[in-house]
Amino acid sequence: AHMVLPIVILLVTSLIVQLEYRNNMWKQVHASPQTLTALFFARLLIILGAVLGFFVVLLLGLYAITLVPLLFFPQVDYPQGPLPLGFFALQSLRYFVDILPIVALQYLLSLHFKNFMIPLGVGMAQWLVVIGCLSWKYLYIFPYSYLSLDFESTHELHRVSAPPADYPILALSYFVVITIISLILYTSKKERG
Repeated sequence: AHMVLPIVILLVTSLIVQLEYRNNMWKQVHASPQTLTALFFARLLIILGAVLGFFVVLLLGLYAITLVPLLFFPQVDYPQGPLPLGFFALQSLRYFVDILPIVALQYLLSLHFKNFMIPLGVGMAQWLVVIGCLSWKYLYIFPYSYLSLDFESTHELHRVSAPPADYPILALSYFVVITIISLILYTSKKERG
């Protein structure tokens, strides 16, 4: 999941913003009596809601994986211990926070380029850099890396030097800074449509 999720985030963020460009909805949205800040955060919340929905479906899928074999194979017993749904939910929340910088950067890029391929290409390039440099001790400076680094540190798959702060804290910091920069660029942009 930590290898596929950033690609899903790249696509979802770029496509949601691109829908408004393709259908010329920007003109109608900007003609409404809303402030630019409200429009900016409304789109961002829609993207975050879609990503959060993905995590909910993922958790439901994990639960269904334990139940489906019971329906088809009568010799399979229901798990004896309780399912660690709390652990899954906590890890999902942690990973959700880890991908927030990806959402913010892709949103920033998608707002400033009408062509769908530019934000997608930049995001894919950054993601490939992260995959290629997973053992680099300073990889935590790349916001696209937090999901993979957090996953690997949780599962002790890879030993890299410890970052200056926990990965979700770094991710939230990047998310806030990138969102503020994106809002400033969006509100000061002369042509939005």
